[in-house]
Amino acid sequence: MNSNFSRYFDMFTSFLFRWGAVSMIMCMTAVIAVDTIGRYIFSAPIDGSADIVSQLLLVLFLVLLPHSFRGDQHIRMDLFYVGFSKRPRRVVNLISALGTLLFASLLAIRAWANIDHHRQVGAGTQQLGIPLWPFDILIVVSCVLFAISVILSTASNILGETGDTNLD
Repeated sequence: MNSNFSRYFDMFTSFLFRWGAVSMIMCMTAVIAVDTIGRYIFSAPIDGSADIVSQLLLVLFLVLLPHSFRGDQHIRMDLFYVGFSKRPRRVVNLISALGTLLFASLLAIRAWANIDHHRQVGAGTQQLGIPLWPFDILIVVSCVLFAISVILSTASNILGETGDTNLD
């Protein structure tokens, strides 16, 4: 699966992984720091800082998800996995990929269903009322990218072209 699509997809998700992580963590740190300083030094915390940080944390998770799977940086039961030979590892990877695709699909379907509802009722975060529907769209996009990552990794694994360092 060393196609141009795969290469460009990896470059794109790597960009999201690096810059998304850096920018979200910096923003969360800044909000928490300003809120803490405001709260304890000036007795003036940022109203809704928990809303802001929780939404930034969601975005952080979503931008990290596609590349972390493709880069084999996800969590699995390595206690058992490292003892498997190449063939059982491929079977475990396939079962894991199917479960992951099911999870990503259900999450994307639910988020897609929420977009219109959240827009119509004006659903927002608890304190600031930050609209939820843009985050629903981000969830759908992230799940699609995540599913593509899983499919590319699984195809590479099945074809024996995997970058999985644990498949020795």
